[in-house]
Parts: sequence; C-alpha cells; structure tokens
Amino acid sequence: WPTTRADGEARFEATGLPAGTYELEVAPQQGGPWLETGISVSLENGEALEGLVLIMPDLAGRTVSGRIRDAQGRIIAGAQVAASQGNRMPFGFGSMDDAATLAAQSKDARKTGMYGGAPGILGMPGMPSRSYSVLSNEDGLYRVVGLNEEQWSVHVSHWKYCRENRDIEAGPADVTGLDFILRRLAAVEGRATHAETGEPVTQFEVREKVPDPNNPEGSSYVEQYREVHHPDGRFRIEHLDTPRAAIAIRANGFVDAERVFLVSPDTTTRDVVIALEPARALEGLVRDWAGQPVPDAEIRLGGPDGRQAGATKTRTDGSFRLENIPSSAEVVTASHPDYAPGWADLTPETRRVAITLYEGGLVEGVVRVDGYATVDKVGVIHLRSRSGGDLRSALPIPEELLLYWTTEQACAADGAFQIGRVTPGEAVLLADLNAAQAGLSDLHVLRLIEVSDRRTISVDLMLPPGDSSLECRVTHGGTPYSKVYCTAAVWTSTVDAIVASASSGRDGLIRIDGLPAGRCTIHLAPRGDEDAPVVVETFTHPGAATRQDVAF
Repeated sequence: WPTTRADGEARFEATGLPAGTYELEVAPQQGGPWLETGISVSLENGEALEGLVLIMPDLAGRTVSGRIRDAQGRIIAGAQVAASQGNRMPFGFGSMDDAATLAAQSKDARKTGMYGGAPGILGMPGMPSRSYSVLSNEDGLYRVVGLNEEQWSVHVSHWKYCRENRDIEAGPADVTGLDFILRRLAAVEGRATHAETGEPVTQFEVREKVPDPNNPEGSSYVEQYREVHHPDGRFRIEHLDTPRAAIAIRANGFVDAERVFLVSPDTTTRDVVIALEPARALEGLVRDWAGQPVPDAEIRLGGPDGRQAGATKTRTDGSFRLENIPSSAEVVTASHPDYAPGWADLTPETRRVAITLYEGGLVEGVVRVDGYATVDKVGVIHLRSRSGGDLRSALPIPEELLLYWTTEQACAADGAFQIGRVTPGEAVLLADLNAAQAGLSDLHVLRLIEVSDRRTISVDLMLPPGDSSLECRVTHGGTPYSKVYCTAAVWTSTVDAIVASASSGRDGLIRIDGLPAGRCTIHLAPRGDEDAPVVVETFTHPGAATRQDVAF
C-alpha cells in the first residue's frame, strides 16, 4: 500500500495517489507495526486534502531497556535488538494484532532508525513468532516499549560482534538495566599457497564482511571479495563467525577454495594455510546404450539437479569439456530428457570419462498409510555403490545422495505412483510422509529395489501403525551437545525401513514421534568434523517412548 514518512516537524505528504478511499494508519518507526488512526478519506481525481491531523494511539505494555558494550567497555551503536516470542525466531516481524511500539531512544529522546520490515507473522504453522527490533543509539542505549506480559527472548546482533541472547520471564514489570556485553567476531591470519609446490600465491582475493550500504547503522552486512597482493601470500580476515569460520579464496589459474576453521571470539587465529589447487579440466564422451552419441546432454559436477559447480552441454558428437575441476569432485553427471540420468565417478587424477545413458526403467506401485499421515511424494534415490542387497549398509543415506540423486514426483491421492526414466541398477524407493497435521514427525518409507532398463517393476509399500517415540539425550563431556543430526531407521516386516530425522537443540534433546515398533538403528552425526558419528541399536515399542542417552 502507499506509504510516506513524516519529516522532523511531524509533517507528511503523500502524492500521486489514485482516486479511491483510504484508511490511514501510522507506524511509530520504520519497521514498526502499523496502528489504526480511525481516519478514512476519499479522494477524487485531481483532489488534494490538506490539514489532516493524525493522533498516535496510546501504547501500553512492558518496557525493556539497557545498554550494549563490548568486552572492553566501549559503547556499541547500531546493534540490532530483537525481542521475540513464539518459536523464538529472532529478527522476524511483529504481529499485526499486537500494538507495540519499536523505539530506540537516546538521552535527548531522539529516535534512531529502525532495521526491519512490515509487520506480519513469521514462523511454523501453529507457532506464530512475534518479533520487534530496534537499534542501539550512539550512547549504546536501547528501549523497546509495548511488550505484553508473556515470556520474551531478547537477541542482540551486530555485524562485527557475536550474537547474544537473553530470556525475560513473564510478568507485568518493566525490565531495565538489561545490559549486553558483545564479544568481537574472530579474525584469521594466514597464507595462500600452491597446493602442489607449496610456493606462495602472491595475488588472490579473499571474501570478507563489509557494512551493508543499504543499512549504514551497522546492524547488517554483505559479503564481497577483496584483492590481496603480498609476496608471501599473507592475508588477514576479520569479523568471522564463530565457532566455525569459512575462509574463501579465489585466484586466477586455481580452483576456488573454501575452508572451515574453529575460531573463538575476541581472538585472532594465526598461521592458517589455504592450499589452492591448480585448475584442471575434465573431458568426456556421452553415448547411449547402442553406442550413439548424445548431443545437448547437460553435464554437471554433482547430481542432475546441479547443486555443485560446473555446467555445460555435450556437442553434436557427444563430447564435452569442463574447466576448473576441484580435486574434491567425486562424480560428474549427464542428463537428457530422453534418457535416465547417468554418471561417472571421479578421482583427483581423472582427466577423461565416458558416460552411458539408458532409456531407463519404470517403477510403479501404491503407498498405503495407516490413516495418520499423507503421502507428499515418492522418489527413487540412485545408489552409486552397491549395498549388496542390504539396505542397512546404505543407511543413513548421505545428504549428498538425497540432494543429487533423487528422481521424484507427487503421489496420487490414493497413494498410487509411477516414476519413469529411472537409471538401471540398485536404488532406494523413498516415500515422504507428512504427519505434521497429527503432531508427529515427518517420516520416510524406504525399500531397496533393483531397476532394469526398459522394464517395469511394481512395488507396494504398507506403512504399519506408528505410535512409538524415540527420545535421545546427547552430551559431550557431560554437557548437552547441540546440533547433532539424528537419523532413526526402524526395520519392519512390511517395508525395509521407516526413517525419520531430527537435530538436537541447546539442551541436547532429540525427540522423534510417529515411529512404528521394531528394531531401530540410530545414527548420530555432529555438525562439523570434531567427532565421528555414533551408531546405536535399540528397539521401539508400541505406544511407548524409547529413551537413549548417548555421550560423545
């Protein structure tokens, strides 16, 4: 809708409005909620209305205020302070029906600018998130007015500092003196070298954060590359996220490199070495099962959906060439609408490949669900290496296979499905079930299948009742371990496996509902490479919760 902004004397002017009737609303600040004034005006073409007086509605509720400093006691201006409710998602938008003001006031009551957008609901269905944000002023002070008496979480962020969070208990009392001490983001000093010779790379670019030019107050940032010229290949990068910092470097004649390091706030990590691989090329030939060249086939590193880098098309003779191939590339794929996808495995020494495309097989069947879930989609995950007929050796299916190798389509209302152009070989048939409407976890039904070229196979999946739960408490050194990814596979007599996944929260807890009863394999993988995955065997029981404590 049309908006305008009042000047320093609270005067406003809106021009260029088409004829019509308008309900006038006001917002205390940019990014604040829109409040009704009760004034309605009608305009004819060419008509002008002057002298309108808008009265700001009364705002009531709790006030939260405080000051923001760094670890050395220095004032931090332009920090974003967000008070949020519901699903505790910071930096969302305010609720349309919650008349709260978002005002950051300095000593002379001058209001600073706001960071945010129009009010609305942000969050998962059934879990609305109310979130209001202000900026600290030049004295480091912030003030949020108009919060209700429920519990709130306050989140503070600045592009140069680590985020801090604090919970406010429910109640009518104002909260004053809620001060925050922010620690500076990490810095890294290191060298860029030639991966094969160890010699320094003297000219390159590093990715770093800089203030967002569209938000100069300092609460947000953008990333861009900066040129570096140094005879020893040395560089320094500041304002890196903790505890894992991603260092990205690119240089002519080398493959772009990105490495992740563990870093600490208020600390500079030194002597980091980024080895740049010389750019290499990959050539290949794509033919069909009869030996005929396949022109215009799309070639990518990764899977058919192209989540990884590199893309080209085959020439009329079926040949192709890809530049700047990293040594980490494991597979190159070829896709064409007339064939099933094909691929070839890569090693760091691979310079030439041959890919054969087949017409593909047809997989059809029905997914029968026991009433508490709906079938979202059915797909086929192509396995690059054979599992020997045992699905357990293919689970948990690596994330890269789920992303790159799935051929999928929506399932009919009666659970029927039909998937064509499926690559011959061993694969996993996967049905995604949506049980969220019943308050349960999303589930995946898996069956190991063998696909033949130009053949049809029929597979029916029967999902048994799912009234069992799994609860895991994950710790590391006796303390809760967050961000651990859990995959739980239950083996039944009607399908090969029913798989669900979830991640641990700050309390280290993982809960998965809606599982059937049976033998259960739990695979726990921490984010990052600090700890090796842990596999636990247990059982789920009808109508009961299985509890499992896992220590890393």
